[in-house]
Amino acid sequence: RVIAAMVPNADDAAFICQAREAQHMDVTVPVDWRAFGRAVQSARKSARYSQTVAAEMCGISRNYMSMIERGAAGDPSYAIVLTLCRWLRLDLPQ
Repeated sequence: RVIAAMVPNADDAAFICQAREAQHMDVTVPVDWRAFGRAVQSARKSARYSQTVAAEMCGISRNYMSMIERGAAGDPSYAIVLTLCRWLRLDLPQ
């Protein structure tokens, strides 16, 4: 319900829910996590969402959300990255 209330597009809300329920994919892709974190933080702030709300969207703690934004999370799961990118309208990290 939280996701449906915060994501006006029903397809996006459904996608986010499915991504959160997805199995962990054991794929390693080299990513600049600091750049990704800065992009997430900027988009989140532009949309006027708190870290707590963003964390709820991804099913993680606010502390881990903070680590993602600082680039200190190391290698967040594919489901978390997909959820953030879809929700905040970001490109997947290259």
